[in-house]
Amino acid sequence: GFICDRRFTRSNRQGVLVGPCTFLCGHMCDMAHSTPSTFRFNRDAVERLRLRSAFEEDGFVRVESILSPEQVVEVQDAITDIRKRLPLDVPKEHQYYDVPGNPESLKQIQQLHTHGEFFSDLAANHALGSLAEALLGEPVVLKNMQYFNKPPGTSKATPVHQDGYYFMIEPQAAVTMWLALDNANADNGCLFYVKGSASGPLRPHQASGVLGFSQKCTDYGTETDLANEIEMAATPGDLVAHHSLMLHRAGPNTTQHHRRAIGLIYYGVSAKVDEERAAAYQKQLHEQLAQDGKI
Repeated sequence: GFICDRRFTRSNRQGVLVGPCTFLCGHMCDMAHSTPSTFRFNRDAVERLRLRSAFEEDGFVRVESILSPEQVVEVQDAITDIRKRLPLDVPKEHQYYDVPGNPESLKQIQQLHTHGEFFSDLAANHALGSLAEALLGEPVVLKNMQYFNKPPGTSKATPVHQDGYYFMIEPQAAVTMWLALDNANADNGCLFYVKGSASGPLRPHQASGVLGFSQKCTDYGTETDLANEIEMAATPGDLVAHHSLMLHRAGPNTTQHHRRAIGLIYYGVSAKVDEERAAAYQKQLHEQLAQDGKI
């Protein structure tokens, strides 16, 4: 059921995944898997139903230790490697910094799966696609893999928003996964969810002025919002996943350590993008970021 809109192989990265695969999932894939190799996602039917039920009720799930400590180190090392190749090997519009010109303030890398074999292989790992499919109840398409960081000393708060506002899809059949690479808590900028908000509606947003999170919800802060906000603390290797209508935010990093994570966005095949509106938004956003000297 997991569908990917690119072929993640060493020789050809176009098309749809095909061919038999014995790696974890039993889905169809023709790649030689060489990166984090034993995701701990339990694909038992009972577990899938439990996660699906929790996702439908709450709009989010948490899967603890989906990566082993050794695998977390593999991903951390791969991030270190790609950072050494910046800025030349990654398009400038895919690199976001809290402080332009300061490499230590790197906060995001967009389309991470297009910038090296390790992350293209990780994106093609069907344990993750299988989980997305279980949550949405339909086949899925991977749309983006992102590196998120809150560097010490320079990070800003992530404004309250719904991912679905950016996605411009109908219906809102999408899930965002957030894979922790460091301990995440209220002090260094973990996620906060507003439980119940994933049932909708899509709430009004406006420009935030924050690089990487260009929109913010304008009517956040009601008594119901505040009463239902929960802290999504995580340890390295944990994964949290939320629906595209989930209202969420993160604070700044007030510690002396990085708070790193990998994000993955999956659309259900039923989700249709308003292509004209989405293209116009991206064009306007990139022009504004370039004009402001942020990319």
